[in-house]
Amino acid sequence: MIRLALLVCLAAAVLSGASPFCNDCAVTRRELRELCDYVAQNKRDMPTIFVAGYYMRTLVAGYQILGDRRYLDVALAHGDALLAKQMPNGYWGTGYGNIYLADTANALGEILALDKHADPARRVRYFAALKRLVEAIERDKLIRPSGALGTGFRAKPDGTILRLYEDDYTVSSALVGGETLIWMYAKTREEKYRQWGWDAVKWVLGTIREDGVIPYILPGEYADPKVKGDPENDFNLWERLRYTNVTYVGEGILSFDLHCGKPAWQAELRRKFKPVIEFVLRTQNADGSWGNTQPMLRSAANRSPWNKRPFPDRRRSAGAVNVLTWWYNHVEKDPRALAAVRKFDRYITNPANAADFGMLHRRPAAANATPQPLHTDEDVATALTGRAIADILMPGVDSNW
Repeated sequence: MIRLALLVCLAAAVLSGASPFCNDCAVTRRELRELCDYVAQNKRDMPTIFVAGYYMRTLVAGYQILGDRRYLDVALAHGDALLAKQMPNGYWGTGYGNIYLADTANALGEILALDKHADPARRVRYFAALKRLVEAIERDKLIRPSGALGTGFRAKPDGTILRLYEDDYTVSSALVGGETLIWMYAKTREEKYRQWGWDAVKWVLGTIREDGVIPYILPGEYADPKVKGDPENDFNLWERLRYTNVTYVGEGILSFDLHCGKPAWQAELRRKFKPVIEFVLRTQNADGSWGNTQPMLRSAANRSPWNKRPFPDRRRSAGAVNVLTWWYNHVEKDPRALAAVRKFDRYITNPANAADFGMLHRRPAAANATPQPLHTDEDVATALTGRAIADILMPGVDSNW
């Protein structure tokens, strides 16, 4: 019966021109519009580059879906400001500390999204900035012997590099490999960029467990696959960031699949990522979200610096939607994927659920007026989920650059 109901919904969506992933596309569009209005008014000067990048990508998608030029104008202005922050060494500061390649790739996703909407002069500047970054990555040997990308650098506030993080890192490998490098390949057709991207993505794919869990490999933060028999290391590696990894790693994986142009690589990628899809489908919460409703607390013995506060993995889980829409549209028309996205759509368009999830546009105005640090967990939830809501309405809107 569920399959039949989905087929009926799909047929109705095709006839109406609406996305099959939303239950009531008018409701989902209203959700996106109210979110974009909130971002355009309140988040245009977000100092943390990775959060700002997702906020601006939501606005670009909002422009494409809703046709409101205000959203694009805010994002274009922010993109200009982002390029102005590039340091002489080719990197960007995160806005809250050291130089992290993963954060940089998150932020530059904004530029990838803006490129097709920008005037020619801006597009020249976009390309030059990303080329400088990739040249810096090559120069400073951040492409590791394993094929993975490194974490980045400890640095002074002015960008002066103090030392290299000597780590293979899951998130930077997926995002720089799957987005930044493959974008450079698409622009230049230089094979080295595509090969570096594949080497990084292939390294990530090789770490995925049989049950579809993606490890958060970052040895410097006590998440080291070489360490055996340490419960705290195992927790950091396999438990703490399960859905965060689905979001960030999935973003890079789907981007690489869409833009690499190599059928053999695509076939291997899809085969190795299939367990992740199964993991996402079987672990969705009854309410339509993913992840624990309460952050997991660990003992003081956990040496990871992230153990100073509980980490809300659930609030970074919405990228599961982007992964499932890609899988359904480009890999396999699995009705379970369609049903899962529609279930999340039903969840997140309920204002009470959205507020509980951390969506800032659903918080009371007084709470939003309270002075905040550089970014909050709610900022991250709101920025990432905007990308998911947009994808429900127009699948691939963020990744079809």
